[in-house]
Amino acid sequence: MYAAIFTASAASSVLSILAVGIYWLNWNGLLWWAAALALARARGSVRRALWVLLTIYIGLVSGWALAELLKLVVRRPRPFTYIADLPHTLIAEPGGFSFPSGDAAFAMGAAVALGAVAPRWRWPALLMAVAVAVERVSVGVHHPLDVIAGALLGVASGLLAPYVVAWLRRRARWRVFVVAHTHWDREWYERFEGYRARLVPMVSKLLDLLERDAAFRSFTFDGQTIAIEDHLEKRPDDRARIAALVRAERLFVGPWYVLADNLLVSGESLLRNFQEGSRVAQSFGRALRVGYVADPFGHPAQLPQILRGFGYATYVFSRGIGDEGEDLGSEFVWEAPSGDRVLAAHLVDHYAGGLFYNHNSGARQ
Repeated sequence: MYAAIFTASAASSVLSILAVGIYWLNWNGLLWWAAALALARARGSVRRALWVLLTIYIGLVSGWALAELLKLVVRRPRPFTYIADLPHTLIAEPGGFSFPSGDAAFAMGAAVALGAVAPRWRWPALLMAVAVAVERVSVGVHHPLDVIAGALLGVASGLLAPYVVAWLRRRARWRVFVVAHTHWDREWYERFEGYRARLVPMVSKLLDLLERDAAFRSFTFDGQTIAIEDHLEKRPDDRARIAALVRAERLFVGPWYVLADNLLVSGESLLRNFQEGSRVAQSFGRALRVGYVADPFGHPAQLPQILRGFGYATYVFSRGIGDEGEDLGSEFVWEAPSGDRVLAAHLVDHYAGGLFYNHNSGARQ
């Protein structure tokens, strides 16, 4: 099989060029080192990008290292050293032993690990790894069994890499920020007045707590302002208290006026929503400087452009990106068709991400 594949490749200028081209792309793992760096940069070069980079590199290096160790045990000679009547190898004859193939191991290990952190690139990466394995036979430096064994080592190392990184992440130091907040449905399971009957006592207790307890540093009011207006219709005397807490950055309101399903309303509605929310929030002192939206069911591609237009550089959101989008993880750079970019923070587990439901107030805390 080795002789047939190698002879056919050497006899065809097209196959020879293709095999040698793949060899140079895969030379010392060049393609995989670069792909990992590009993927990490696309993730924003933050801590999550570092874990992505580490996952791919572990998949790449561990399989290769194991293959090199096994070569010293098996000590199988290269096929071109003892099989007669074959063309010259298409690349410079490598030294060392033949079984298993280190190149096939690191290519397949990197491809499997890359597929684990970037599923949309899984199949292109795996096809490239298979091409590398075939290339090692086509250029004349490995038996088919060499590359099969190397590829199997790579698959094992690529599958293991995410677990190694997860183990390391559990031992890394983390800074945890507890954001006291509410997700307030103005009307959803009940009518508006039913919700407001719970809203007013909750806001009253909140104001008392913020004024009484300096250790309770701040509270975020769901990215919307209309709930504050709903409260003030019943308790207008609280306006000065709310404004003082907003100016002191103890109570955060806005930047939206009301929470909306971003895909069901018009583009003009989104702009006016943001504009009115910012105006109302500014009337209390300032608007929240994070483009936070609690519970959208979708995200127009132009949102980074809208956010940038209002001077915002971040977007914090929960669901609304579909099953495939869950693979984006918790933080990434989002670019609109206009080229505007924001740092997006995805609350992956939605309400389960450190949230609980307060049945007394009717708000998700």
